Amino acid sequence: MDLDTLFDSPDQFLHAFQPPYAMFVNMDRAAYQRSIFCDMRISPISKGALRVSTDDLLAAPALNNAPVDVCYIFHIAHCGSTLLARALDLPDQNIVTREPLILRQLAVTASNGEKSEAWSKQLALSSALLSRRYIADGPAIVKANVPVNFIIPELLTLNPKQKSILLYFGLEHYLLAILRSPNHRKWVHSVVHEMRGAISKFTPVDETMTDAQKAAALWFAQISIYANILSTNDCAVSLNAETLFNDPLNTIGNAFTHFGQPQEDKTAQEIIESDLFAKYSKNPKVKFDNDARLERRNNLRKELAPELDQAQDWVRKAMETNALPERLPNALTGQSPALLERV
Repeated sequence: MDLDTLFDSPDQFLHAFQPPYAMFVNMDRAAYQRSIFCDMRISPISKGALRVSTDDLLAAPALNNAPVDVCYIFHIAHCGSTLLARALDLPDQNIVTREPLILRQLAVTASNGEKSEAWSKQLALSSALLSRRYIADGPAIVKANVPVNFIIPELLTLNPKQKSILLYFGLEHYLLAILRSPNHRKWVHSVVHEMRGAISKFTPVDETMTDAQKAAALWFAQISIYANILSTNDCAVSLNAETLFNDPLNTIGNAFTHFGQPQEDKTAQEIIESDLFAKYSKNPKVKFDNDARLERRNNLRKELAPELDQAQDWVRKAMETNALPERLPNALTGQSPALLERV
């Protein structure tokens, strides 16, 4: 097989690294659109995978000429990133990849202190392959997942002109989103354990911490990264999730424009009037809209009040050593609310 052909089309998607191989699955534009996530939940057009030597891929001549040109949606979890990524998914104009497993794998590896030369080469390879598109002048948009936040500097260094949206919640809304059920709390424990090395670069974290403290540490580390990126990268903008939920028309329109794909107002209007904004973005079979989200959150606020206070106290203590700005700058739409604002 001529490995250079793998750099020509998104039809072969680099799904995972299984050393010493890179695993590709068969895709087309429809497969990308129906794959709400491109991790183990990916929906390719056929079963099976193409197994290619990673070393051979890294030595392929085409890699040297492959452009790295990705528009990123970074997010801190449960803040509307899937909704945003699906809203921007226009099959005849762009390609959107949601939560590719390869970036998560590389982020977890880096958290364990393994940013070797081989790791850097695999990151460059992954970025080049995620840059492939079906429409030459349409953007390649990638929605990453939480561990990838910890390698944003390395990703954006590959091409300083890459556009990115940093989607987030303020502390209270974040806690209400990720502590709302036992399964969500298990997720917090899992991510904090998996990314402990990376989180510890911003704030101490250990297994004796409460759910609220672990959630606060995870939020604090990610917001610290976002603040650093926004202070140094002119191509990065911040987006508070409340803005997305409460002003979707302007938010979606501005996101298209930021990614170099401006749309007529009617296009954004059609998107927000579609079933996408009336269903749960991760599971389109479930009815869910902004009113339901606000009702759920309001019901949780009293129940979680002691933990909200505990997390606030923890973050304010952490800020004595590593300060955060009052609000994140470079807002995509409007003005960002204060990060520690109680609502």
